Amino acid sequence: MLVTGSSGGGKSTIVTALLEQMRELTYQFCVIDPEGDYGDLRDTVMVGDAKRPPHIREVVDLLAKPDTSVVINLLAVDPSERPRYLANLLPDLGKLRRTTGRPHWIVIDEVHHCLPAKWDPAPLSLPRELPAAIAVTVHPQEVASDLLALVSVVVCAAQAPQSTPSGADTSPVVGTVAGTWILTAAERLLPDGTRVADYGPSPHGLVIFTADGYYSVQIYRAERPRFSSGDKLKGTPEEYKEASLGMSVHFGRYTVDPAKGTITFHIDRASFSNWDDTTQVRTYDLKGDELSWKVPPRPDGSIPVTRLRRVR
Repeated sequence: MLVTGSSGGGKSTIVTALLEQMRELTYQFCVIDPEGDYGDLRDTVMVGDAKRPPHIREVVDLLAKPDTSVVINLLAVDPSERPRYLANLLPDLGKLRRTTGRPHWIVIDEVHHCLPAKWDPAPLSLPRELPAAIAVTVHPQEVASDLLALVSVVVCAAQAPQSTPSGADTSPVVGTVAGTWILTAAERLLPDGTRVADYGPSPHGLVIFTADGYYSVQIYRAERPRFSSGDKLKGTPEEYKEASLGMSVHFGRYTVDPAKGTITFHIDRASFSNWDDTTQVRTYDLKGDELSWKVPPRPDGSIPVTRLRRVR
């Protein structure tokens, strides 16, 4: 089965409902979760997290227990390595199915990450048949053709179209994030609950979310030391350090899950190069024209918080 549709169209809702029914029927399932979207799924064991990659041996040992369903979190696996991870996982799942008949269902979320069309070994990695499996994607055209050839059922999820009366206000409606936002604060929440400035007093910033799923985030310190040479190719080590730490910039595509209260950034490029080609999830809070989100804790335990106001 292939579940596809636009962002926010209800794919996750459909799959979660199916998984809940499987659980009620005592079916065992295994979810491959590239973006950490199924961490709150009840009565499952999650293997891997944002810092620890999942080990296939641990997954197989857990699935050997008939009453244990597993969510495999791939956040700590580099996006370029996810196809290889799945290629190593599927044969072990196939062997387990042949000997035990389980897991009854396999779910591959955001399958275009794990089996992209441009990945050459895909034909060698896929079994000739993949029964009782659900693949989920917003980009079916980016999925390996060999997987699509195994699909017998397609479920399309989409929001109901909304008409706009003639002369009505077409500005972004409250409750969505599409639009332009001005930074009002960039803070760090310390473990003791104290809030401190993260980019100095009165930082500057602009965030743009387009209606068709693209975004840009720019945050800068208000006071940034200039290069004494006047040439960015001839800065001192301290000047380069200050230039790097004095900003946070990234752009790419985004999706919003209002039910979970999360914004997922599919980052193309970032001022911090380790974020290039990664996917990151932020919990957000939207109240009228005020938007804020939290970044996962840093090594020191502090939590960065970004606060924005919509431009009208």
